[in-house]
Amino acid sequence: VNLGVEKFKKNNVYWGLEGRYSIGRVTYDGATTNLDTNFTSPYQDTSLSNILNIEGRLGYTLRVDKKLMYTPFIGLGYHSWYRGEVEHVSNDYSEVYRWNYVALGVKANQLLSESLELGLNLKAMLMFNAEMELSLVPVPFYLGKKVHFEIEVPITYHLDVAFNEPNFYTIQITPFYRNQNIGESDPIFARYKGSTISLI
Repeated sequence: VNLGVEKFKKNNVYWGLEGRYSIGRVTYDGATTNLDTNFTSPYQDTSLSNILNIEGRLGYTLRVDKKLMYTPFIGLGYHSWYRGEVEHVSNDYSEVYRWNYVALGVKANQLLSESLELGLNLKAMLMFNAEMELSLVPVPFYLGKKVHFEIEVPITYHLDVAFNEPNFYTIQITPFYRNQNIGESDPIFARYKGSTISLI
């Protein structure tokens, strides 16, 4: 689910607010290591996850001509990803990834006809305050400062022109590509003894 609101006005201040939430099963690929024997074995499974992203933006819209305008912007966002336990594994753990980010980007819109509009949105997201928490370990894992990228190509059909109605609705389809490489933390080692976990 992706909900948002934006205000575009030629040669004027632009603002936008967007929220995104997704839920579903994900497959992760990792490994487990026995610290007593140093034996490492691969581990892969699926679990239920949910992702929340909230972003606010502020910029300025410039109109090049009657059909083309572009909007450079800066924004601030929050991202969280919860990965739940694997149901059939009794001692599995959950993970929560959280970070803030600064967004730098530009939105461009080109009218192809009276009712059809093509856009190109480019954005870089600079993460900070990034950490991951495990349900079994009482200390956070601090993640690196990565740069994420997003490309959107919104295709908009203006119904107000097609139906000759002022302030009517639009239909928009937005193909996108998003890269969110979150890096990895320094290792934290823990030892299990019965139901007790101690940091090494």
